[in-house]
Amino acid sequence: MQRDTDFTFEDIVGSPDIHDSDISKYGATGMEAPDSTDMLRKLRFLRVPELDPDFGANDVTYTITDGGQYPEVVDYIAVSYCWNSFSQTNTALSDSAPTVSVIDQGVRRSPRCPTEVIFRAVNFAHARGVSLIWIDQECINQMDDADVQQHLQCMHTIYKQAKFAIGLLNFELTNWGQFMALMRFTAVTNHIEQHFDTANSPPEFLLNVKNIKFITRLLKSVRRDPWFSRTWVFQERYSAQLNMHLLFRVSSEVRASLMASNYIGPFWADVALPVHKIGSIPALWSFLLKQTSTETIELQLSLEALHEAAQSVCTDFDGAPIELLISVLLTGQNPQESQRPADGFRLKAIFQYIESCDNQVVSDRVAVFANVAELEWRINTTGLSSYSLSLLAVLHINDYLPRVLIRQDDKIEFRSPFILDVQTLALVHQAIELRYLIRNGHKGLDEDLQAVDETLAEFLPVGARQHETAKAFIMHCQEDGQNHDLLPLLASPAGNIKAATIIPVSATIEGLFGGIMKDTSVKRAGLFHSCGNKIVRYAVKSGQLPEGSTFLAFHGAYNWSPKFIDEHFVA
Repeated sequence: MQRDTDFTFEDIVGSPDIHDSDISKYGATGMEAPDSTDMLRKLRFLRVPELDPDFGANDVTYTITDGGQYPEVVDYIAVSYCWNSFSQTNTALSDSAPTVSVIDQGVRRSPRCPTEVIFRAVNFAHARGVSLIWIDQECINQMDDADVQQHLQCMHTIYKQAKFAIGLLNFELTNWGQFMALMRFTAVTNHIEQHFDTANSPPEFLLNVKNIKFITRLLKSVRRDPWFSRTWVFQERYSAQLNMHLLFRVSSEVRASLMASNYIGPFWADVALPVHKIGSIPALWSFLLKQTSTETIELQLSLEALHEAAQSVCTDFDGAPIELLISVLLTGQNPQESQRPADGFRLKAIFQYIESCDNQVVSDRVAVFANVAELEWRINTTGLSSYSLSLLAVLHINDYLPRVLIRQDDKIEFRSPFILDVQTLALVHQAIELRYLIRNGHKGLDEDLQAVDETLAEFLPVGARQHETAKAFIMHCQEDGQNHDLLPLLASPAGNIKAATIIPVSATIEGLFGGIMKDTSVKRAGLFHSCGNKIVRYAVKSGQLPEGSTFLAFHGAYNWSPKFIDEHFVA
Protein backbone atom coordinates (compact mmCIF):
# COMPACT_ATOMS: atom_id res chain seq x y z
CA MET A 1 0.00 0.00 0.00
CA GLN A 2 1.25 3.47 -0.90
CA ARG A 3 1.15 6.38 1.53
CA ASP A 4 -0.33 8.84 -0.95
CA THR A 5 -1.70 11.53 1.37
CA ASP A 6 -0.10 14.35 -0.64
CA PHE A 7 -2.10 13.36 -3.74
CA THR A 8 -5.63 14.50 -4.48
CA PHE A 9 -8.17 11.78 -5.24
CA GLU A 10 -7.98 12.78 -8.91
CA ASP A 11 -4.19 12.35 -8.78
CA ILE A 12 -4.64 8.85 -7.35
CA VAL A 13 -7.38 7.72 -9.72
CA GLY A 14 -5.90 9.45 -12.77
CA SER A 15 -9.33 10.82 -13.70
CA PRO A 16 -11.92 13.25 -12.32
CA ASP A 17 -14.35 10.29 -12.21
CA ILE A 18 -13.94 8.57 -8.83
CA HIS A 19 -15.62 5.46 -10.25
CA ASP A 20 -12.47 4.80 -12.26
CA SER A 21 -10.84 3.83 -8.94
CA ASP A 22 -13.00 0.71 -8.73
CA ILE A 23 -13.75 1.79 -5.16
CA SER A 24 -15.82 -1.34 -4.61
CA LYS A 25 -12.65 -3.41 -4.16
CA TYR A 26 -11.78 -1.15 -1.22
CA GLY A 27 -14.55 -2.73 0.81
CA ALA A 28 -17.64 -0.68 0.05
CA THR A 29 -19.62 -3.18 2.11
CA GLY A 30 -17.03 -3.69 4.84
CA MET A 31 -16.79 -6.26 7.58
CA GLU A 32 -18.02 -5.86 11.13
CA ALA A 33 -15.45 -5.16 13.84
CA PRO A 34 -14.73 -8.22 16.01
CA ASP A 35 -16.24 -8.60 19.49
CA SER A 36 -13.50 -7.17 21.72
CA THR A 37 -15.35 -8.24 24.87
CA ASP A 38 -15.08 -11.89 23.90
CA MET A 39 -11.39 -11.48 23.07
CA LEU A 40 -10.69 -9.86 26.46
CA ARG A 41 -12.00 -12.97 28.21
CA LYS A 42 -9.40 -15.03 26.35
CA LEU A 43 -6.36 -12.88 27.11
CA ARG A 44 -3.24 -14.54 28.40
CA PHE A 45 -1.08 -12.77 30.98
CA LEU A 46 2.40 -12.89 32.43
CA ARG A 47 1.83 -13.69 36.09
CA VAL A 48 4.17 -12.13 38.63
CA PRO A 49 5.26 -14.94 40.99
CA GLU A 50 4.88 -12.90 44.17
CA LEU A 51 4.35 -9.27 45.07
CA ASP A 52 7.77 -8.90 46.69
CA PRO A 53 10.45 -6.89 44.86
CA ASP A 54 13.26 -8.60 46.79
CA PHE A 55 13.31 -11.82 44.78
CA GLY A 56 16.29 -13.19 46.66
CA ALA A 57 17.10 -15.69 43.92
CA ASN A 58 19.39 -16.11 40.96
CA ASP A 59 16.51 -17.23 38.74
CA VAL A 60 12.97 -15.95 38.40
CA THR A 61 10.25 -17.84 36.55
CA TYR A 62 7.11 -16.22 35.20
CA THR A 63 4.09 -18.17 34.02
CA ILE A 64 1.91 -17.37 31.02
CA THR A 65 -1.69 -17.95 32.04
CA ASP A 66 -4.04 -19.96 29.83
CA GLY A 67 -6.47 -18.13 27.56
CA GLY A 68 -9.85 -17.95 29.28
CA GLN A 69 -8.38 -18.43 32.77
CA TYR A 70 -9.74 -14.99 33.72
CA PRO A 71 -13.19 -14.75 32.06
CA GLU A 72 -14.30 -11.92 34.35
CA VAL A 73 -12.93 -8.39 34.65
CA VAL A 74 -9.45 -8.53 36.15
CA ASP A 75 -6.80 -5.96 37.04
CA TYR A 76 -3.76 -6.09 34.79
CA ILE A 77 -0.98 -3.87 33.49
CA ALA A 78 -0.63 -3.39 29.70
CA VAL A 79 2.93 -2.65 28.59
CA SER A 80 3.68 -0.33 25.67
CA TYR A 81 7.19 -0.20 24.19
CA CYS A 82 9.05 -0.10 20.88
CA TRP A 83 10.27 -3.56 19.94
CA ASN A 84 13.47 -2.28 18.34
CA SER A 85 14.39 0.08 21.18
CA PHE A 86 15.64 -2.54 23.62
CA SER A 87 18.28 -5.21 23.29
CA GLN A 88 18.13 -8.60 24.97
CA THR A 89 21.25 -7.78 26.98
CA ASN A 90 21.06 -4.30 28.44
CA THR A 91 23.88 -2.72 30.39
CA ALA A 92 21.35 -0.65 32.38
CA LEU A 93 20.34 -3.78 34.31
CA SER A 94 22.15 -4.13 37.60
CA ASP A 95 24.66 -6.94 37.95
CA SER A 96 22.49 -8.61 40.59
CA ALA A 97 19.54 -9.02 38.23
CA PRO A 98 18.41 -12.67 38.13
CA THR A 99 18.03 -14.82 35.04
CA VAL A 100 14.48 -14.87 33.71
CA SER A 101 12.56 -17.79 32.23
CA VAL A 102 8.93 -18.18 31.18
CA ILE A 103 6.67 -21.22 31.45
CA ASP A 104 4.29 -21.18 28.50
CA GLN A 105 1.73 -24.01 28.19
CA GLY A 106 3.88 -26.17 30.46
CA VAL A 107 7.11 -25.55 28.53
CA ARG A 108 9.98 -23.52 29.95
CA ARG A 109 11.50 -21.03 27.51
CA SER A 110 13.47 -17.80 27.39
CA PRO A 111 11.52 -14.55 27.22
CA ARG A 112 10.61 -13.38 23.73
CA CYS A 113 10.80 -9.75 24.78
CA PRO A 114 13.93 -8.15 26.24
CA THR A 115 14.37 -8.91 29.95
CA GLU A 116 14.53 -5.17 30.57
CA VAL A 117 10.89 -4.90 29.51
CA ILE A 118 9.87 -7.58 32.01
CA PHE A 119 11.85 -6.09 34.91
CA ARG A 120 10.53 -2.59 34.34
CA ALA A 121 6.95 -3.86 34.13
CA VAL A 122 7.35 -6.10 37.19
CA ASN A 123 8.78 -3.30 39.34
CA PHE A 124 5.80 -1.13 38.40
CA ALA A 125 3.45 -4.04 39.21
CA HIS A 126 5.07 -4.50 42.64
CA ALA A 127 4.53 -0.84 43.46
CA ARG A 128 0.86 -0.98 42.40
CA GLY A 129 -0.02 -4.38 43.85
CA VAL A 130 -1.01 -5.88 40.48
CA SER A 131 -0.01 -9.47 39.70
CA LEU A 132 -0.91 -9.77 36.00
CA ILE A 133 1.02 -8.14 33.14
CA TRP A 134 0.14 -8.10 29.44
CA ILE A 135 3.11 -7.87 27.04
CA ASP A 136 2.34 -8.44 23.37
CA GLN A 137 5.51 -10.42 22.56
CA GLU A 138 4.86 -12.77 25.47
CA CYS A 139 1.07 -13.01 25.55
CA ILE A 140 0.32 -13.30 21.81
CA ASN A 141 1.37 -16.44 19.98
CA GLN A 142 3.57 -14.75 17.39
CA MET A 143 3.72 -17.98 15.33
CA ASP A 144 -0.07 -18.17 14.99
CA ASP A 145 -1.34 -15.70 12.35
CA ALA A 146 -4.94 -16.09 13.52
CA ASP A 147 -4.00 -15.23 17.11
CA VAL A 148 -1.98 -12.22 15.94
CA GLN A 149 -4.84 -10.90 13.78
CA GLN A 150 -7.43 -11.35 16.53
CA HIS A 151 -5.30 -9.34 18.93
CA LEU A 152 -4.54 -6.62 16.38
CA GLN A 153 -8.27 -5.99 15.95
CA CYS A 154 -8.82 -5.39 19.68
CA MET A 155 -5.44 -3.99 20.78
CA HIS A 156 -7.03 -0.63 21.60
CA THR A 157 -9.47 -2.32 23.97
CA ILE A 158 -6.67 -4.18 25.76
CA TYR A 159 -5.03 -0.87 26.67
CA LYS A 160 -8.31 0.87 27.36
CA GLN A 161 -9.47 -1.79 29.84
CA ALA A 162 -6.14 -2.16 31.67
CA LYS A 163 -5.91 -1.08 35.30
CA PHE A 164 -2.67 0.64 34.31
CA ALA A 165 -0.86 1.07 31.02
CA ILE A 166 2.84 1.86 31.06
CA GLY A 167 5.00 3.39 28.34
CA LEU A 168 8.63 2.29 28.59
CA LEU A 169 10.79 5.20 27.48
CA ASN A 170 14.44 5.10 26.52
CA PHE A 171 14.82 8.63 27.87
CA GLU A 172 17.06 8.74 30.93
CA LEU A 173 17.18 11.21 33.79
CA THR A 174 20.96 11.52 33.90
CA ASN A 175 21.47 13.50 37.11
CA TRP A 176 19.84 14.32 40.41
CA GLY A 177 18.91 17.84 39.27
CA GLN A 178 16.77 16.50 36.42
CA PHE A 179 15.07 14.02 38.74
CA MET A 180 14.28 16.62 41.41
CA ALA A 181 13.03 19.15 38.86
CA LEU A 182 10.59 16.57 37.52
CA MET A 183 9.44 15.72 41.04
CA ARG A 184 8.86 19.37 41.90
CA PHE A 185 7.03 19.82 38.60
CA THR A 186 4.49 17.14 39.49
CA ALA A 187 4.31 17.90 43.22
CA VAL A 188 1.91 20.78 42.61
CA THR A 189 -0.93 18.23 42.48
CA ASN A 190 -0.37 17.24 46.11
CA HIS A 191 -3.16 18.77 48.18
CA ILE A 192 -4.26 20.53 45.03
CA GLU A 193 -7.44 22.00 46.52
CA GLN A 194 -5.48 24.37 48.72
CA HIS A 195 -3.97 26.05 45.67
CA PHE A 196 -7.41 27.16 44.51
CA ASP A 197 -7.70 29.37 47.55
CA THR A 198 -6.31 32.64 46.17
CA ALA A 199 -5.20 33.55 49.69
CA ASN A 200 -2.48 30.93 49.28
CA SER A 201 0.48 31.83 47.12
CA PRO A 202 1.39 29.40 44.33
CA PRO A 203 4.35 27.14 45.14
CA GLU A 204 7.66 28.98 44.88
CA PHE A 205 8.89 26.60 42.19
CA LEU A 206 6.15 27.88 39.85
CA LEU A 207 7.31 31.46 40.07
CA ASN A 208 10.85 30.81 38.86
CA VAL A 209 11.18 31.36 35.11
CA LYS A 210 14.48 29.48 35.09
CA ASN A 211 12.81 26.39 36.55
CA ILE A 212 9.94 26.57 34.06
CA LYS A 213 12.31 26.88 31.10
CA PHE A 214 14.32 23.91 32.36
CA ILE A 215 11.21 21.72 32.64
CA THR A 216 10.20 22.86 29.14
CA ARG A 217 13.54 21.75 27.72
CA LEU A 218 13.26 18.48 29.62
CA LEU A 219 9.80 17.69 28.20
CA LYS A 220 10.91 18.57 24.67
CA SER A 221 13.76 16.10 25.06
CA VAL A 222 11.34 13.46 26.36
CA ARG A 223 9.11 13.98 23.32
CA ARG A 224 12.00 12.94 21.05
CA ASP A 225 11.98 9.45 22.52
CA PRO A 226 11.29 6.82 19.80
CA TRP A 227 8.24 5.68 21.80
CA PHE A 228 6.34 8.79 20.66
CA SER A 229 7.01 8.20 16.95
CA ARG A 230 5.46 4.76 16.43
CA THR A 231 1.96 4.33 14.99
CA TRP A 232 1.03 1.33 17.13
CA VAL A 233 2.26 3.12 20.25
CA PHE A 234 0.00 6.05 19.37
CA GLN A 235 -2.94 3.63 19.46
CA GLU A 236 -1.84 2.32 22.84
CA ARG A 237 -1.32 5.70 24.51
CA TYR A 238 -4.48 7.22 23.02
CA SER A 239 -6.59 4.24 24.09
CA ALA A 240 -5.16 4.09 27.62
CA GLN A 241 -6.00 7.77 28.30
CA LEU A 242 -5.60 8.58 32.02
CA ASN A 243 -4.34 5.08 32.79
CA MET A 244 -1.09 5.59 30.84
CA HIS A 245 2.04 6.14 32.91
CA LEU A 246 5.37 7.09 31.37
CA LEU A 247 8.36 5.26 32.83
CA PHE A 248 11.58 7.27 32.79
CA ARG A 249 14.93 5.55 33.08
CA VAL A 250 17.41 6.93 35.62
CA SER A 251 21.20 6.88 35.54
CA SER A 252 23.35 4.83 37.90
CA GLU A 253 23.95 8.00 39.95
CA VAL A 254 20.25 8.63 40.44
CA ARG A 255 19.57 4.90 40.92
CA ALA A 256 22.04 4.69 43.79
CA SER A 257 20.34 7.58 45.58
CA LEU A 258 16.88 6.12 45.02
CA MET A 259 17.90 2.65 46.19
CA ALA A 260 19.34 4.17 49.35
CA SER A 261 15.92 5.68 50.05
CA ASN A 262 14.08 2.43 49.14
CA TYR A 263 12.30 4.26 46.33
CA ILE A 264 12.98 1.54 43.75
CA GLY A 265 13.43 -2.20 43.41
CA PRO A 266 16.85 -3.81 43.21
CA PHE A 267 16.97 -4.65 39.50
CA TRP A 268 15.59 -1.65 37.70
CA ALA A 269 15.11 2.05 38.37
CA ASP A 270 12.19 3.90 36.82
CA VAL A 271 10.32 7.06 37.63
CA ALA A 272 6.64 6.66 36.72
CA LEU A 273 4.43 9.64 35.93
CA PRO A 274 0.80 9.59 34.74
CA VAL A 275 0.42 11.47 31.47
CA HIS A 276 -2.57 13.48 32.64
CA LYS A 277 -0.42 15.10 35.33
CA ILE A 278 2.17 16.13 32.78
CA GLY A 279 -0.49 17.55 30.48
CA SER A 280 -2.61 19.27 33.11
CA ILE A 281 -0.10 20.91 35.44
CA PRO A 282 1.10 23.75 33.14
CA ALA A 283 -2.52 24.77 32.54
CA LEU A 284 -3.15 24.68 36.27
CA TRP A 285 -0.08 26.79 36.97
CA SER A 286 -1.18 29.39 34.46
CA PHE A 287 -4.68 29.44 35.94
CA LEU A 288 -3.38 29.89 39.49
CA LEU A 289 -0.95 32.65 38.60
CA LYS A 290 -3.67 34.61 36.83
CA GLN A 291 -5.54 34.71 40.16
CA THR A 292 -2.62 36.58 41.71
CA SER A 293 -0.65 39.70 40.87
CA THR A 294 2.61 37.79 40.46
CA GLU A 295 2.35 36.97 36.75
CA THR A 296 4.74 38.88 34.47
CA ILE A 297 5.05 38.88 30.69
CA GLU A 298 8.18 36.72 30.87
CA LEU A 299 6.48 34.28 33.24
CA GLN A 300 3.38 34.15 31.04
CA LEU A 301 5.38 33.42 27.89
CA SER A 302 7.40 30.76 29.73
CA LEU A 303 4.24 29.05 30.91
CA GLU A 304 2.79 29.07 27.40
CA ALA A 305 5.93 27.37 26.06
CA LEU A 306 5.77 24.83 28.89
CA HIS A 307 2.10 24.14 28.21
CA GLU A 308 2.85 23.47 24.53
CA ALA A 309 5.70 21.08 25.40
CA ALA A 310 3.58 19.24 27.97
CA GLN A 311 0.64 18.82 25.60
CA SER A 312 2.88 17.21 22.99
CA VAL A 313 3.76 14.55 25.58
CA CYS A 314 0.14 14.08 26.65
CA THR A 315 -1.50 13.14 23.34
CA ASP A 316 -5.07 12.69 24.46
CA PHE A 317 -5.46 16.26 25.72
CA ASP A 318 -3.50 18.11 23.05
CA GLY A 319 -5.29 21.42 22.50
CA ALA A 320 -7.75 20.89 25.36
CA PRO A 321 -9.26 23.96 27.07
CA ILE A 322 -7.87 24.77 30.50
CA GLU A 323 -11.21 24.05 32.22
CA LEU A 324 -11.15 20.48 30.90
CA LEU A 325 -7.54 19.92 31.99
CA ILE A 326 -8.24 21.13 35.52
CA SER A 327 -11.36 18.97 35.72
CA VAL A 328 -9.36 15.91 34.65
CA LEU A 329 -6.65 16.69 37.19
CA LEU A 330 -9.11 17.18 40.07
CA THR A 331 -11.46 14.27 39.35
CA GLY A 332 -9.10 11.74 37.79
CA GLN A 333 -11.89 10.95 35.32
CA ASN A 334 -11.67 10.79 31.53
CA PRO A 335 -13.61 13.60 29.80
CA GLN A 336 -16.84 12.89 27.94
CA GLU A 337 -16.42 12.22 24.22
CA SER A 338 -18.10 15.53 23.38
CA GLN A 339 -15.48 17.39 25.44
CA ARG A 340 -12.44 15.84 23.85
CA PRO A 341 -10.45 18.26 21.68
CA ALA A 342 -10.60 17.37 17.99
CA ASP A 343 -11.21 20.61 16.15
CA GLY A 344 -14.91 19.76 15.85
CA PHE A 345 -14.30 16.40 14.17
CA ARG A 346 -12.53 13.76 16.26
CA LEU A 347 -11.44 11.60 13.33
CA LYS A 348 -9.45 14.48 11.89
CA ALA A 349 -7.35 14.67 15.07
CA ILE A 350 -6.77 10.91 15.05
CA PHE A 351 -5.69 11.02 11.41
CA GLN A 352 -3.28 13.89 12.09
CA TYR A 353 -1.69 12.09 15.04
CA ILE A 354 -1.18 8.97 12.93
CA GLU A 355 0.36 11.10 10.17
CA SER A 356 2.94 12.36 12.67
CA CYS A 357 4.03 8.77 13.43
CA ASP A 358 6.37 6.41 11.62
CA ASN A 359 5.83 2.80 10.63
CA GLN A 360 6.95 0.63 7.74
CA VAL A 361 3.64 -1.12 6.95
CA VAL A 362 1.29 1.56 5.59
CA SER A 363 -1.79 -0.65 5.83
CA ASP A 364 -1.27 -0.77 9.62
CA ARG A 365 -2.29 2.87 9.66
CA VAL A 366 -5.76 1.93 8.41
CA ALA A 367 -6.12 -0.68 11.16
CA VAL A 368 -4.90 1.72 13.87
CA PHE A 369 -7.23 4.46 12.61
CA ALA A 370 -10.25 2.14 12.75
CA ASN A 371 -9.29 0.82 16.19
CA VAL A 372 -8.65 4.18 17.85
CA ALA A 373 -11.82 5.66 16.36
CA GLU A 374 -13.69 2.52 17.49
CA LEU A 375 -15.39 2.20 14.11
CA GLU A 376 -18.09 -0.42 13.73
CA TRP A 377 -17.03 -1.49 10.24
CA ARG A 378 -13.58 -2.34 8.87
CA ILE A 379 -12.09 -3.23 5.50
CA ASN A 380 -9.67 -5.92 4.46
CA THR A 381 -6.60 -4.03 3.22
CA THR A 382 -4.96 -7.05 1.61
CA GLY A 383 -3.97 -6.17 -1.95
CA LEU A 384 -5.10 -2.54 -1.71
CA SER A 385 -2.71 0.01 -3.17
CA SER A 386 -3.94 3.40 -1.94
CA TYR A 387 -3.91 4.56 1.69
CA SER A 388 -6.11 7.57 0.88
CA LEU A 389 -8.76 5.51 -0.90
CA SER A 390 -8.71 2.94 1.92
CA LEU A 391 -9.45 5.67 4.47
CA LEU A 392 -12.14 7.06 2.17
CA ALA A 393 -13.82 3.65 2.06
CA VAL A 394 -13.60 3.29 5.86
CA LEU A 395 -15.26 6.69 6.34
CA HIS A 396 -17.96 5.82 3.81
CA ILE A 397 -19.03 2.46 5.23
CA ASN A 398 -19.16 3.96 8.76
CA ASP A 399 -21.40 6.85 7.62
CA TYR A 400 -18.88 9.59 8.37
CA LEU A 401 -18.93 11.12 4.89
CA PRO A 402 -21.55 13.83 4.29
CA ARG A 403 -24.56 12.89 2.17
CA VAL A 404 -27.23 14.72 0.25
CA LEU A 405 -30.76 13.63 -0.57
CA ILE A 406 -31.34 13.68 -4.31
CA ARG A 407 -34.08 12.83 -6.75
CA GLN A 408 -32.64 10.63 -9.47
CA ASP A 409 -34.12 10.23 -12.93
CA ASP A 410 -35.59 6.73 -12.68
CA LYS A 411 -35.33 6.30 -16.44
CA ILE A 412 -31.56 6.27 -16.22
CA GLU A 413 -29.84 3.19 -14.81
CA PHE A 414 -26.92 4.39 -12.71
CA ARG A 415 -25.05 2.36 -10.07
CA SER A 416 -22.49 3.58 -7.58
CA PRO A 417 -21.29 2.36 -4.16
CA PHE A 418 -21.76 5.95 -3.01
CA ILE A 419 -25.50 6.08 -3.83
CA LEU A 420 -27.91 4.35 -1.44
CA ASP A 421 -31.65 3.81 -1.27
CA VAL A 422 -33.55 5.81 1.35
CA GLN A 423 -36.40 4.41 3.42
CA THR A 424 -39.56 6.49 3.66
CA LEU A 425 -39.26 6.44 7.45
CA ALA A 426 -35.82 8.09 7.12
CA LEU A 427 -37.52 10.99 5.32
CA VAL A 428 -40.01 11.26 8.19
CA HIS A 429 -37.12 11.49 10.66
CA GLN A 430 -35.42 14.08 8.43
CA ALA A 431 -38.54 16.27 8.41
CA ILE A 432 -38.87 15.97 12.20
CA GLU A 433 -35.24 17.00 12.73
CA LEU A 434 -35.57 19.98 10.37
CA ARG A 435 -38.70 21.22 12.16
CA TYR A 436 -36.90 20.94 15.49
CA LEU A 437 -33.93 22.96 14.25
CA ILE A 438 -36.14 25.64 12.70
CA ARG A 439 -38.17 25.99 15.91
CA ASN A 440 -34.90 26.54 17.79
CA GLY A 441 -33.88 29.44 15.59
CA HIS A 442 -31.68 27.81 12.92
CA LYS A 443 -31.78 29.68 9.66
CA GLY A 444 -31.62 28.51 6.06
CA LEU A 445 -33.46 25.22 6.55
CA ASP A 446 -36.91 26.13 5.22
CA GLU A 447 -36.14 25.07 1.66
CA ASP A 448 -34.81 21.73 2.87
CA LEU A 449 -37.96 21.11 4.90
CA GLN A 450 -40.21 22.11 2.03
CA ALA A 451 -38.40 19.74 -0.34
CA VAL A 452 -38.62 16.82 2.11
CA ASP A 453 -42.29 17.51 2.90
CA GLU A 454 -43.20 17.68 -0.78
CA THR A 455 -41.38 14.40 -1.33
CA LEU A 456 -43.21 12.76 1.57
CA ALA A 457 -46.51 13.93 0.08
CA GLU A 458 -45.87 11.54 -2.81
CA PHE A 459 -45.90 8.59 -0.41
CA LEU A 460 -47.97 9.55 2.63
CA PRO A 461 -51.48 10.97 3.16
CA VAL A 462 -51.89 14.71 3.50
CA GLY A 463 -51.83 15.76 7.14
CA ALA A 464 -49.80 12.77 8.27
CA ARG A 465 -46.44 14.49 8.11
CA GLN A 466 -46.60 17.35 10.61
CA HIS A 467 -45.77 15.40 13.77
CA GLU A 468 -42.87 16.29 16.03
CA THR A 469 -41.70 12.71 16.65
CA ALA A 470 -41.67 9.49 14.67
CA LYS A 471 -43.59 7.81 17.52
CA ALA A 472 -46.37 10.41 17.27
CA PHE A 473 -46.51 9.84 13.54
CA ILE A 474 -46.89 6.05 13.94
CA MET A 475 -49.64 6.57 16.53
CA HIS A 476 -51.42 8.88 14.09
CA CYS A 477 -51.30 6.14 11.46
CA GLN A 478 -52.74 3.61 13.90
CA GLU A 479 -55.52 5.93 15.04
CA ASP A 480 -56.52 6.58 11.43
CA GLY A 481 -56.65 2.87 10.74
CA GLN A 482 -53.80 3.27 8.25
CA ASN A 483 -51.30 1.12 10.12
CA HIS A 484 -51.70 -1.91 7.87
CA ASP A 485 -50.96 0.02 4.70
CA LEU A 486 -48.36 2.51 5.92
CA LEU A 487 -45.94 0.52 8.04
CA PRO A 488 -44.71 -1.65 5.14
CA LEU A 489 -44.42 1.53 3.08
CA LEU A 490 -42.33 3.25 5.75
CA ALA A 491 -39.83 0.39 5.69
CA SER A 492 -39.55 0.36 1.89
CA PRO A 493 -37.31 2.52 -0.36
CA ALA A 494 -38.71 5.94 -1.20
CA GLY A 495 -38.85 5.47 -4.96
CA ASN A 496 -36.21 7.43 -6.84
CA ILE A 497 -35.09 9.35 -3.74
CA LYS A 498 -31.48 8.48 -2.93
CA ALA A 499 -28.80 9.38 -0.38
CA ALA A 500 -25.64 10.24 -2.28
CA THR A 501 -22.07 10.75 -1.07
CA ILE A 502 -20.25 13.07 -3.46
CA ILE A 503 -16.46 12.89 -3.39
CA PRO A 504 -14.52 16.13 -4.00
CA VAL A 505 -11.77 14.69 -6.21
CA SER A 506 -9.69 17.88 -6.00
CA ALA A 507 -9.17 17.32 -2.26
CA THR A 508 -6.52 15.26 -0.48
CA ILE A 509 -7.56 12.87 2.27
CA GLU A 510 -6.31 15.36 4.88
CA GLY A 511 -8.26 18.16 3.22
CA LEU A 512 -11.35 15.96 3.22
CA PHE A 513 -11.05 15.39 6.98
CA GLY A 514 -10.75 19.13 7.46
CA GLY A 515 -13.85 19.83 5.38
CA ILE A 516 -16.26 17.74 7.46
CA MET A 517 -18.46 19.36 10.12
CA LYS A 518 -20.09 17.57 13.04
CA ASP A 519 -22.70 18.61 15.63
CA THR A 520 -26.38 19.03 14.82
CA SER A 521 -26.61 22.37 16.61
CA VAL A 522 -24.08 24.09 14.34
CA LYS A 523 -23.65 21.93 11.26
CA ARG A 524 -26.05 23.96 9.13
CA ALA A 525 -24.39 27.30 9.86
CA GLY A 526 -23.98 29.04 6.50
CA LEU A 527 -25.09 25.90 4.68
CA PHE A 528 -28.01 26.94 2.50
CA HIS A 529 -29.97 25.21 -0.24
CA SER A 530 -27.72 26.80 -2.86
CA CYS A 531 -24.75 24.88 -1.38
CA GLY A 532 -26.57 21.62 -1.98
CA ASN A 533 -27.40 22.59 -5.55
CA LYS A 534 -23.72 23.36 -6.13
CA ILE A 535 -22.72 19.89 -4.84
CA VAL A 536 -25.20 18.11 -7.11
CA ARG A 537 -24.17 20.15 -10.19
CA TYR A 538 -20.56 19.20 -9.46
CA ALA A 539 -21.51 15.53 -9.06
CA VAL A 540 -23.31 15.46 -12.40
CA LYS A 541 -20.38 17.12 -14.18
CA SER A 542 -17.84 14.75 -12.59
CA GLY A 543 -19.89 11.67 -13.44
CA GLN A 544 -20.82 10.82 -9.84
CA LEU A 545 -24.55 11.38 -10.48
CA PRO A 546 -26.60 10.89 -13.65
CA GLU A 547 -28.00 13.77 -15.65
CA GLY A 548 -31.32 15.03 -14.33
CA SER A 549 -30.44 14.54 -10.62
CA THR A 550 -31.78 17.29 -8.36
CA PHE A 551 -30.90 18.28 -4.80
CA LEU A 552 -33.53 17.93 -2.06
CA ALA A 553 -31.78 18.36 1.31
CA PHE A 554 -28.65 17.65 3.30
CA HIS A 555 -28.79 14.25 4.96
CA GLY A 556 -27.12 12.62 7.98
CA ALA A 557 -25.07 13.73 10.96
CA TYR A 558 -22.18 15.22 8.96
CA ASN A 559 -21.87 17.95 6.37
CA TRP A 560 -19.23 19.72 4.33
CA SER A 561 -18.31 23.18 5.55
CA PRO A 562 -19.44 26.07 3.29
CA LYS A 563 -15.80 27.07 2.71
CA PHE A 564 -14.90 23.53 1.64
CA ILE A 565 -17.87 23.43 -0.75
CA ASP A 566 -16.82 26.70 -2.38
CA GLU A 567 -13.26 25.42 -2.82
CA HIS A 568 -13.83 21.87 -4.05
CA PHE A 569 -17.35 21.53 -5.49
CA VAL A 570 -16.85 23.71 -8.52
CA ALA A 571 -18.96 22.66 -11.50
